[in-house]
Order: sequence, then C-alpha cells, then structure tokens
Amino acid sequence: MIPGFRKMKFPGMKARHLRLDRFLRMTDNLDNQPYCPECRSLAEAAEQLSKQTMQTEKDFQQFEIQYLNLFRKINEHLKISHRYRLPNYFISLYSLLYTIVGILAGLFVVYLGRTGNFGKWSYEIGALLGFVTGLAIGRISGYRKDKQIENEHKNLF
Repeated sequence: MIPGFRKMKFPGMKARHLRLDRFLRMTDNLDNQPYCPECRSLAEAAEQLSKQTMQTEKDFQQFEIQYLNLFRKINEHLKISHRYRLPNYFISLYSLLYTIVGILAGLFVVYLGRTGNFGKWSYEIGALLGFVTGLAIGRISGYRKDKQIENEHKNLF
C-alpha cells in the first residue's frame, strides 16, 4: 500500500527515526479490516499524507508532526479495537508475571519447610529456584501465546 512513502526522500537519519517500515506494515493491517469505518478513514489519511511533497525543512517538520500523530492514532486503534499486539508481547508479560509468582512460591515452600522442621532450608535457594522455574514457564507459555497471535496475523508490525 501507499507507494508514495517508499519513494520519499528524508533528510539525514529521519527515515530511520520515523520507522516507515512499521508504518507501512500497520497500514497493511488497516487494509485487512474492510468493515471498520475508522480503519478506512485512517487508511485514507495515510494515503493523503503519502502524497505530500516536501520542498523545505518547514514542509518536512509539518509532515513529521502529521505523520507521528497518524502513527499514534493507527497504533492505538489497532491495539484497542482489533486486539493487535506487539511482537513478543506475551513473552515479556508472562515472563514477568510467572517470575514473580515463582519467587513467591519458592519463598513460601522454604517457609513451610522451616516451620515444619524439615531441616534448615535456605531462602536464597528457594527464591532462586522459584525465579528460574517461573521464568522458564513464563517464557514457554508466552512463546505459545505469541505464536497463536502470529498465526492469527494479529502482530502490530
């Protein structure tokens, strides 16, 4: 979509800063939602933006402001309305949550072992084992969920 963006010339490192590759993938995601009127209006706005010409630095600054606002709107709309997610979103989320739960579970097991007179258990070892176990379970379950999102073609970019 939007061949105009592929032909634009930007001063300096601005093309890398603007992340046009992500923008183009998000506009492709807009095209995958044919029954959403907001997606159609955002796609039309992106099409109009791609037709702008930039002669001076001031033109580029105005383009950059419009581009960043449109990028934010498309990003929010796809995330909220169509449940698109960032790549590796669930790996990060599940790793954090399961790590916290694993540490707390490891500390709880050590506490039960000490109060039950089952020997002198170390809180550090319990926390470490809980951390490793929670992190491993979180990474595996997050990877599976991210694969499911990828198979449904719901990655944001």
